[in-house]
Amino acid sequence: MKACGSLMTFNVRFAKLVCGLTLRNLLAIPFGLLTAFKLAHILEASLRTDFRALQTGSLELLTIVIVYYTIDYFFYLLLQLTVERKKNQLKMSMIHRFLSLDMLQIERMGEGKMIEHLSNDLNELADYKTTVLPGLISASVTAVIYSGYFLSVNPLFALILAFISILHVIPPIVIRKYMYTQYMDTRDIEAELTNHLISGFKAFRILQIYSGHHWFMQQLKKIHNEYNGVGSKAEKTLASEEVLTKGVEHAVKFGTYGIVGYLIWIDVITLTNGLALLMLSPGFYSAVSTLCSHFSQKAVYTAANERLSLFHKINGTESSNSLRIAAKRESSPPLLLEVMKAKAEIDSAVANQSWHFQLMEHDHLLIQGKNGSGKSTLLRLLTRHVPLAEGQIYFRGTELASIPEDELFLELSLLPQADLKLSITPMQLFSLLYSAHPDILQRTLQLCSTLNLNDDRLSKHTISELSGGERKKVYLAAALMKPSASLLLLDEPDNSLDHNSKAALMKCLQDDKRALIIVSHDDLFQASSNLAIQLNREPTEGQERDRTYV
Repeated sequence: MKACGSLMTFNVRFAKLVCGLTLRNLLAIPFGLLTAFKLAHILEASLRTDFRALQTGSLELLTIVIVYYTIDYFFYLLLQLTVERKKNQLKMSMIHRFLSLDMLQIERMGEGKMIEHLSNDLNELADYKTTVLPGLISASVTAVIYSGYFLSVNPLFALILAFISILHVIPPIVIRKYMYTQYMDTRDIEAELTNHLISGFKAFRILQIYSGHHWFMQQLKKIHNEYNGVGSKAEKTLASEEVLTKGVEHAVKFGTYGIVGYLIWIDVITLTNGLALLMLSPGFYSAVSTLCSHFSQKAVYTAANERLSLFHKINGTESSNSLRIAAKRESSPPLLLEVMKAKAEIDSAVANQSWHFQLMEHDHLLIQGKNGSGKSTLLRLLTRHVPLAEGQIYFRGTELASIPEDELFLELSLLPQADLKLSITPMQLFSLLYSAHPDILQRTLQLCSTLNLNDDRLSKHTISELSGGERKKVYLAAALMKPSASLLLLDEPDNSLDHNSKAALMKCLQDDKRALIIVSHDDLFQASSNLAIQLNREPTEGQERDRTYV
């Protein structure tokens, strides 16, 4: 409910900005009318060789121009900062929604699509609200006011002008369908291209060692060719729209000149009114053109909005901040985790490994097995990195899938097998995590000292500059010291650790009274574990892996 309330407040504030931008655009209407009338009188005075009227009219026109642009400049200064601030608020709102997504949804999205969502799509959304929408409102008012003036001068001329202006509808309607399709195609292919480049950057050393760079470049070329094909279609669409628009503008402009000249010649309208009509008609046509071009602009906005729709709802349900009805299961208070014949879905297939066990609040469970035997799958299921294909998982008597992630992750602490190479120091990381808990921060630093991480490494070097073993120690300390966690998930915690550090880790785990699941090859952790799952052998087709409990 809090999230909905903040979003409503945000929309109200954005509506005020749209009103301000629209008001600035509306100032152009009286300016356009005044300058048109003044120019008409100036031209008429020049034809009469009335130099006094010419001089007076020119000074009045100059005054109008100076006053208008001064007011417009101050409006611009006042609104521009607000526009940028609101754009940033919109981006922050969308990023907040992104961060509240289910972790499985984020993983499935991929890095390329995520970048596209948080850059191009978000910019299209912001530009629509800060530029297109105010322009649309002011164009509507301009068209109505100018039409009223044309009717007052000559109803026949107003009808002819309205009929001619309909030609502006042709280019946007013709282009609209293609703009929508090509926007979607372009964003998708750019996401694929980004994903390929990121994966190549991450696997740079592997590509070098196994001479895979030729394959990588061939794939890149293939994706780039697809991108060029989509881009070529988009360029042709934009060029077609421009040609159609220019053709319509020229036809309308010269047609208007001919009609006004004819009406003046047959004395239907005066010369002054005719000149004023000629001055105002471009503004009228521009307003109508803006209204018509909204078809194609709306198509792009709709496409971007649809792509961002997953930030609002996930699989037809509200995001994790919304109210959920959790499936409860009766259990005795000490039971923390119950896994019942659970199988994961990996690469759209159901894994052979089936998990079935109970974990009490103070149990330490050790999972051992060969590489590739699926040891880490359980941790990925518990952190919702992979979906549950079969079975049930209950945490504190509540079905795991129904627990909002922000609540679940308060209870879980994870040491992943892969270490993030962050560009901040370990001290900055610990301060960020435990700034509200000075005692825990102090204990974290003491643990780092026990693991042979000195102050110099903690304070003067970024995490990305540390060795693999040092990074493991940093994240190990962060995982073990999380104050709200009731279940620790440690994936290969002894990787890259020296003998002394392993001994310090063992002592720390033996003293820890929280529930613990360790994935490791090392028999070292058997002494601190009262439960174990041994994945002994690869299953044959249709069989599950063997498990042995201690």
